[in-house]
Formats: sequence, C-alpha cells, structure tokens
Amino acid sequence: MGLIVTPFVGQTHFVGGIGGVSLTSVSTDNYFSENDFRMGYLGGVSYEYKFSDQIHFGLDFIYAQKGFKNNEVYTDTSDKNTGIEGVSDFNFDYFSLPIKAGISMGDNKISGFVNLGLVPSFLYNAQTIVPTQETKNGKVIDVADVATKMDFSALIEVGGQYNLKDQFFIFTSLGYQKSFTSIT
Repeated sequence: MGLIVTPFVGQTHFVGGIGGVSLTSVSTDNYFSENDFRMGYLGGVSYEYKFSDQIHFGLDFIYAQKGFKNNEVYTDTSDKNTGIEGVSDFNFDYFSLPIKAGISMGDNKISGFVNLGLVPSFLYNAQTIVPTQETKNGKVIDVADVATKMDFSALIEVGGQYNLKDQFFIFTSLGYQKSFTSIT
C-alpha cells in the first residue's frame, strides 16, 4: 500500500491519503480449505502523531475489500461428481480503523518504520458470486445476513518514508493482519 502525507498541524501532526492493493484469504480446516487470495483495493485517510523522532502513533480510516476465492467441484443430487468445476468468489467489504504505534529509524530525508496495531473493521457489504451455466459472470448472492458484522485483527506493518520537501512525505508499506474473528 502507498501513502502520501502532508502536515496537518505543526511538525508533530500529519494527515494524508492512503491507497493500495490488498491480498486476503482465509485459513480453515473445513469446506474452504482449498482457497485462493482475493485481490482488492483499499483507500482512505491516515493520521499520525509523532511523540519524538523515533516514536509515533497512528489512526487510519480505510475502505478495504477483503475475501477469498474457493475452487468448487459440482455434484448432482446423488452426490456424484458432474465433472464441472468452478470458482466462487467470497467478497467482504469493510470500513477499518487501524490503531497503531511504532518506531522510526533513519534521518530527516529517508527513514524506515515498524508499526504494531489493532484493527476493528465494520462490514459494509458481503456477497458470494457462484458460477452458473445460465450466466457468464455468475450468480450474485447477498450474504451480509450471515457474515460477521465486525472483524477484529492484529496488524504488523513495515515500510519506508522519503521526505520530498519540508511538508510532503511519501510512504510505502507492507502490512500483515491476522483476524481474531470468524467471517461467519
């Protein structure tokens, strides 16, 4: 994900836009054990407060597309393999509020950082798209009523920052989230 930040107030408060790409999947021992990543988009606003040159606190407001793809083998009513295979898409869209703290290392021009945090996320939309013989793009099923309305995860993020001018920075980061809640 990438981030461009401009100062909001003084030299310790920073606010800016955030945008990027996410790859998400699920880990499970049941029906969805053979799944692939969903590539989604994320975007929002980021706030950072610097306590010192090395220690900072951040809060983001992000729209994030999450989910996974599951490979399906279809059976008939007697549970015999029909020879038809397809991929179902499980799409879950959230508004997330990452709360993070971290350390920075480097100078005023180029620096690296590591953040740890917690991410409460609130479900906005949940759909499953299943392949059908009747439609090319599949059948869209709204599954918001069976999906968990709130997700809670831990975050680790590493990245770098480049100072373009006194008031403009470019960040790039790579983050990993591990959810504590089930999707259903």
